[in-house]
Amino acid sequence: LTPTSRHLIFTYNLLLLLLGIPGNTLLFYASNAHKALNVELVTRLIIEHIAVCDVLILLTTFLPTLTTILHHRWVLGPEICYFVSFTSSIFFFYEILLTVLLTARRLGLVSEVARRNGKMSYRVTMLVLVGLFVLAAAPSVCYMALGCGCSSYLTLSCASQATTETI
Repeated sequence: LTPTSRHLIFTYNLLLLLLGIPGNTLLFYASNAHKALNVELVTRLIIEHIAVCDVLILLTTFLPTLTTILHHRWVLGPEICYFVSFTSSIFFFYEILLTVLLTARRLGLVSEVARRNGKMSYRVTMLVLVGLFVLAAAPSVCYMALGCGCSSYLTLSCASQATTETI
């Protein structure tokens, strides 16, 4: 990477961390403590899960990228490399599925099923959210169980950096 692109990537990741973590934490806090979101329970739960997912993605993807750019190499060790690879893909898949669920709900697709079976309860909503998390985790679990190692570009570079440093 050129010094200019390194500075741009560093600035971008730093801005995401400085704005994303407090913003999503504030959204989650306001939604829970003060019931600031004036939407029904199911929609509020989905939005809260997306906010938590955003924070987890920022911590497991953008923070290691920031440290890698800052130090010009991977400094977090091979264990963190595999942890980042495993968790970041789960959180990305889960957030995509939550966004699809929220969109389907807004379009009335989920509401029709809930209307036929009575009001969608908290328990049913949590079962759907847990089911989506299991569905999102399945590719990562299968990938790691097959022994394929790191799955993202960042963690591939950290794994290759770790092997070249030990030689």
